[in-house]
Amino acid sequence: MTGAGNELKGGFETVGELARAAVAEGAALEQHHTFSGGERWCSGFFKGLSSLACFSPIEAAEVEAAPALIHATLDQAVDGPIPRCGVIPPDQVDWHGVMMTGMEQDHPIFTESIRRIRSALGETGLDGLEQQVLERLVHSSGDLSIGDLLHFSSGACEAGVDALRAGALILTDTEMAAAAVRPMAERTLGTCVRCLLEWSSCKSSPGTTRSAEGMRRAWIELAENQNSAPLVLIGSAPTALECLLNCVNEGSIPPSLIVGMPVGFVGVPESKRRLAKSSYSQIRLDGTRGGAGLAAATVNALLRSIM
Repeated sequence: MTGAGNELKGGFETVGELARAAVAEGAALEQHHTFSGGERWCSGFFKGLSSLACFSPIEAAEVEAAPALIHATLDQAVDGPIPRCGVIPPDQVDWHGVMMTGMEQDHPIFTESIRRIRSALGETGLDGLEQQVLERLVHSSGDLSIGDLLHFSSGACEAGVDALRAGALILTDTEMAAAAVRPMAERTLGTCVRCLLEWSSCKSSPGTTRSAEGMRRAWIELAENQNSAPLVLIGSAPTALECLLNCVNEGSIPPSLIVGMPVGFVGVPESKRRLAKSSYSQIRLDGTRGGAGLAAATVNALLRSIM
């Protein structure tokens, strides 16, 4: 890549990072605040910028075609030579470096990352699917200690995979989580991914949140009209998790799997402790850690196992 090309790519990546941060902040605010017309325009503008600058961490097509200097830089970054492979177009790599269905091998940098994660983790005592989920969470967070917070109910991963194979819908609490799961869902089983905010009003009622209202309305509709109960991903809104548990306790069918990973300090640990006391199929991160990216990475690991 030329010097000018590097500068252009670096500029786009910087814009992309800032735009993605703005989109994330906007998604969090929109959970509790009704956007004005101007705010919605700004939100759409930043979403456009974030998609404009969708350079993956390793632009495989450029890496393979790049001069030796770039290869040397990458070799240094991973403390050893990277196996050279054929060009992988960026549109054949998902958000976490996983190739589309039909590709025979992962990108070598992703493969090396997982090898190092597995080596650093050592023996975990987890079964195959649980281990894959843990590795994806470590890869997405950069945190080897996250396994201390990760808990699976018995057979949770298998229940999730079986439901996905049976055509279960995936319901998320934010559009961000939906966007992170949708590419893998479409590439594997063609699974429908929806966000509970589709059912929420523009403004929450006193004493509740848009997420909680959306969850109640969504679950009333989806639980009655699905052959297989949806998988539910909670990465941001503890009120949505609390509402879901209330709905099920009141007699609605439980989800095929609950990924309980809301992030934050208000109501978050409490909602997770309540989930832990339930008998529902679940994968959760205890404490204050979580987020849309980690919840999505969990389900992407299950979807990837079906490839």
